[in-house]
Amino acid sequence: MGDFVKGQAYRSLPDELSRGVQLHRKIDTFTDQHSSVLRLKRNFPDNIRRMSGVVLDIYFDHLLCRYWEKYSENSLEQVLDRFYQELEHSTTQLSGRYSQVKQGLLEHRWLVTYQNLENCLEIFFNIEKRLSRQVSFAEQSYQYLLANQADIEEHFLSFYPELVGYTHSITHSNV
Repeated sequence: MGDFVKGQAYRSLPDELSRGVQLHRKIDTFTDQHSSVLRLKRNFPDNIRRMSGVVLDIYFDHLLCRYWEKYSENSLEQVLDRFYQELEHSTTQLSGRYSQVKQGLLEHRWLVTYQNLENCLEIFFNIEKRLSRQVSFAEQSYQYLLANQADIEEHFLSFYPELVGYTHSITHSNV
């Protein structure tokens, strides 16, 4: 939901959702400014570098699924089931693409597909189709990820615990 709330619109949401949107933004900022993420983005080939943030975001989701047990006592399946149940019962209405994405998440359980690396390529192609300016990045990004898996994974495994620590520190200080 955090990707669909623009500007100060979070202020009109119920408190819990408003805090969630603010947390989402802080996590995005922390990630985008982190030295490991900046280094990984710089290493992308020039012609697809502008999509590196999107590619890494999706690939990090894949890696999080892969290493889930390191970071949570609850199984990935339990967490995703709870997420989908809450999403299904959510009555919050947002403008723009939110309702389409919500429906797609419920119908196709997209987050479950992040577990398989091959599905990242399909996700990249779907993003390519939605971009207003045609940018071809999917296939080359996927090949880049395959060729650089070890390096990206190493950065993720050092970055992610820092992100968890940061998130805990700000949620315990009342976002």
